[in-house]
Amino acid sequence: MSTSINLPSNKFLNCTVCGTTFKFLKHLRMHCHQNHPTLSDVCGQCGRAFRTPGDLETHQRDHVRKRPHLCQECGRVFTDRRNMKKHEKVHVKNPYYCKEHRKSFKTQEDFAKHLISHNIPKPHVCNVCGTAFQNNTLLKRHKLTHTRIRDHVCTHCSKAFIQKFHLKAHMIECVTKNNWLHSSRILIWELPPAP
Repeated sequence: MSTSINLPSNKFLNCTVCGTTFKFLKHLRMHCHQNHPTLSDVCGQCGRAFRTPGDLETHQRDHVRKRPHLCQECGRVFTDRRNMKKHEKVHVKNPYYCKEHRKSFKTQEDFAKHLISHNIPKPHVCNVCGTAFQNNTLLKRHKLTHTRIRDHVCTHCSKAFIQKFHLKAHMIECVTKNNWLHSSRILIWELPPAP
């Protein structure tokens, strides 16, 4: 990479670490090598210093708007492949999938926690479908899915659920939504008439 750069007479390069000002790129580079040895690669356009040539190259793409990594889903462009791959996960609802249990997980951490459950003994077996569980409570909860009896009913919208914990999760959303609708109507009704 060339160290010569033509700057306008009123333009200077600043060290991004300590703020020292330089007229010539070669002086800024020399300064960084001597005073900030971990930041040896310097951008010729803005004077920002980087630890590795790769970091400098990624940064320089911003100056020339060279963003070669394109998300196939939405068309957004990225300066490096890593950021594009990280972004692409927003388009996948649950990217981590357990084939054994046919379950999906949003994060790698949740998936890893689930995989640990593969090694835990499951002595409680459903006599209807053969699915095994770690304890009797989980087996009892599972057996309810075979009866299809929906005993747990939401008092706000009458939607029914097989399991109580599904009703509780639903009610948080249902009550919040209904209270907001109710309170927004009250606010509208309580507004004074327009003059």
